[in-house]
Amino acid sequence: MKPELLLPAGNTESFYAALEGGADAIYFGLQDFNARQRAKNFTLQQLPALVGLARKKNVKLYVALNIVVKNSELPAVYLILHQIQQSGIDAVIIQDLGLLFLINKYFPKLNVHASTQMGFHNATGVNFAQRLGIERVVLARELTFKELTEIRRKTKAELEVFVHGALCYSFSGLCLFSSYLGGMSANRGACKQPCRRLYADNDTKKYLFSLKDNELIDLLPQLSDLKINSLKVEGRLKTADYVYTIARAYRMALDNPKMVKEAKQLLKRDIGREKTSYFAGGKTGDAFSQVPNTGMFAGYVLSNDGNTVSFSSFIPADEIDKIRICSPNGEKKDDIKLTSHSSASNTVSFPYQSDSLIANDMVYVTAFASKKFPSKLPNTKATDASRPSYTEIKTRVSKLVKYKQGYHPQLYIRIDSLAWLKSIRFEMFDYLIVNLPQKEWEHIPLGAKNLRNNISRLIVELPKFISEENCENYKKLTHHLFKQGIQNFMVGHISQKALIPPKANIHANENVYVFNDAAAAQLELSGIQRHIFPLETDFKNLAAGSNRSGIVPIYYYPQLFFSRLPVKTENPHNIVSDDNNFEVKIIRRDGMSITIPLVPTSLLHEKHNLSQKGFKNFLIDLSFEQPSPSKLNSLLTDYRNATRISPSSAFNFKGELK
Repeated sequence: MKPELLLPAGNTESFYAALEGGADAIYFGLQDFNARQRAKNFTLQQLPALVGLARKKNVKLYVALNIVVKNSELPAVYLILHQIQQSGIDAVIIQDLGLLFLINKYFPKLNVHASTQMGFHNATGVNFAQRLGIERVVLARELTFKELTEIRRKTKAELEVFVHGALCYSFSGLCLFSSYLGGMSANRGACKQPCRRLYADNDTKKYLFSLKDNELIDLLPQLSDLKINSLKVEGRLKTADYVYTIARAYRMALDNPKMVKEAKQLLKRDIGREKTSYFAGGKTGDAFSQVPNTGMFAGYVLSNDGNTVSFSSFIPADEIDKIRICSPNGEKKDDIKLTSHSSASNTVSFPYQSDSLIANDMVYVTAFASKKFPSKLPNTKATDASRPSYTEIKTRVSKLVKYKQGYHPQLYIRIDSLAWLKSIRFEMFDYLIVNLPQKEWEHIPLGAKNLRNNISRLIVELPKFISEENCENYKKLTHHLFKQGIQNFMVGHISQKALIPPKANIHANENVYVFNDAAAAQLELSGIQRHIFPLETDFKNLAAGSNRSGIVPIYYYPQLFFSRLPVKTENPHNIVSDDNNFEVKIIRRDGMSITIPLVPTSLLHEKHNLSQKGFKNFLIDLSFEQPSPSKLNSLLTDYRNATRISPSSAFNFKGELK
C-alpha cells in the first residue's frame, strides 16, 4: 500500500491546489492555536465547506492545533475541540499535553496525531505515545534512515515523516531563541526566525544556523518499503502554486517510481531554498545555506535610474509573478509584484520609484505566473445544537486540577558536571538534580559519604534527546542506579518514563511542557509526581493556573537552540553575535549543539512575589556555569535575600508571551 501524501493549506487557494494536485490528505490551521499564525488559515465556520469538498475526492483533513496553550485560553480551545469533533474532521495534530488530556477526557471520538513539536524520536517514545491514546506520530526531522528503520521495526503505530519543505535548526522546531528575544514564541506559532539571521564570527558575518530545505523525493521507494504511513510536505505559508507544484511532483513519483526524473524537473519550480536530504539522506554536511531567502535565483540587477529597474533573467518574463531583491550578502531589500514590465534579450525591466536597488543586487523569483485557484469556499451553514455554553466550559476547565498549594518551600539545585560535587552542601537546599554527560555516569561516586547519606535527595535526570541506539543504555543505567538506592528520576521527554523502574519517583523537567492545568493533569494521570514549569512562560500565565506544586526555575541559562547539527565557528570561544550585538555561545555535548546567551536568566528577586502567589518550589540551575564553591554560595545567599542579579535577563516573566 502506498503511503499517504499529506499536503499543506494555509489559505483557500492552497486548499484547492492541494486537492487538484493529488493530495491524499490535507492539513491546515484555524485562526488560533496553530504553529503558522502568519498564514491566512481558516475559520471554524468554514469547516463544513472544507469537509464537503474533501469528501468528494476521498481526501482526509487534519486540523493543526500544534502550539502550547495558556491557562486563560483553555475554555476557548475546549470550544474549538468541540466544534472540530462535530465537523467530521479526520484528526487533530497537537503539541500540548493539555490538549491530549482534554481530547481523551471530553472528545474521545477525535483522532490525535502527535506533532513533530512533541519531539518523539525513538521507538520507546512512539510506543508510549500509543499508550497515551495517540493514533499517529509525526517523527522528528532529525532522524537517520537507519533510525527510521528501527523505529518502524519496533512499533505498530502510524508514522508520519516530513519529505519536503523548510527545516528548523533547533531540534523538532523546539526553539526558545525567538521567545527570548521578545516573547514571540516558536512554540506558539510566532517565531521570528533568528536562525535565518547573520551572525558575526570573528570578523566574518555568516548564516551560521540557516538550513536548506528538505527534499526526500529520491527516498520515496525506501520510505514506501518501510511502510511509513504518511509523507508530509511543509508549507502552510507558501503559495498555491508551490503547493500545486510539489503535490504534482510527489504524486507522480509515488504513483510511478520510474518517473522520478520528471518529478524532479517539476520540483525545479519550487521557490524555496537550496535543497538537502538532511539526516534521512545522510546529507547533514551540506545542510547549511548562506542564502537564507526563499525563491529561485533568476539574475542580477543591471541598472536603476530612479524610475525603472532592469535585471538579467534566464526565466522568461511572462512566467514571473513576484520577485524579491536582495543585496549581494543575501539581505532582503524589497518584494515586488511584476504587474507591468517589458523584456528583451534575457533582460526584464519594471517601473520602480526609488534608487535603493543597485547593480549586482540579486533577483529571486518568489512566485510564478501560474494556474489560478478559487479564493472562496462554498457557502455552508453549520448547525450544532449540542454546543455547550461558555459557563459550562469554564466550569469543566476549572475542575481540571484542584488547587495544589506548595507546603514548606523546597529548593532544587541542578548540576551538569561531577566537578560540582566538591562544592555541594546538602544542608543548604532540598534536592540535587544531577544531569551528566553520558560518559560521566559510570563515575558518579554513590559510595561517597556525602552522597550516600543524602541519596534520597538525589534526582537523576535524563537528556531530552536519546537516540534509538542509546535507549537501552539509558534503561540499563536507570535500573542500575535504582538498585544502588536512587529513588528519584527526572525525564526530559514524557515517554522516558518507560525507561525508568516502575517503583521509582518520576519528575518531569521544563522540556515536558506544562503550560496549563490540563497538561499538569495529564502528567499526574501518567504517573509523574512533579514538574518544572517551562522556561519561557510568563508570570501572568503561571498565576492563572491552579497548580502550585510545580517547580519554578529562577536561575538558569536557557537553551535557545538545541540541535543535532554542529555549528562550525572560527573563534576559539564559540561566541557569535547577531546584527543587534546580541551574543550567544555554542556548546557541544553528547552529540548535540546547544546555544545559550552569555548572561543568565535570574528571577531571584521575584521569589517573594512568587511565594505570595503560592509558589514554594524553586530551581537554581548551575548548568553551563564553571564549578565553583563561591559561585554556589553566592547564589544561595542571593536566593535567601531575594537579590536582583546584574547582568541578567528576566526572559518573559514580566512581559506577556505572544
